[in-house]
Amino acid sequence: MNVVVHGTEAGAGCYPGELYQFGAEPGIYQTSTLAETPLLYPHSNRFHNFIGAVQGTEGLCVLPEQALAVQRILDAIYESSRLGREVMLSHG
Repeated sequence: MNVVVHGTEAGAGCYPGELYQFGAEPGIYQTSTLAETPLLYPHSNRFHNFIGAVQGTEGLCVLPEQALAVQRILDAIYESSRLGREVMLSHG
């Protein structure tokens, strides 16, 4: 139930929202907690959200154009793997 990204210079976590940055000493990093913000969809359930959207009680948490953009990226990753080279992402 968390997403944590680590890079060469810093990192971040989602639950709770934190930033991780290396300090002055090697191997030591600093943690900064981000301000709490209310969750737009506190139930955190895509099926619950879909039903709420159909009933008109809440908006979709992922818009169709956002889902399509992610699918295009996934298709390009598979195509790149199949061809063994970089591919251009189609915008159409």
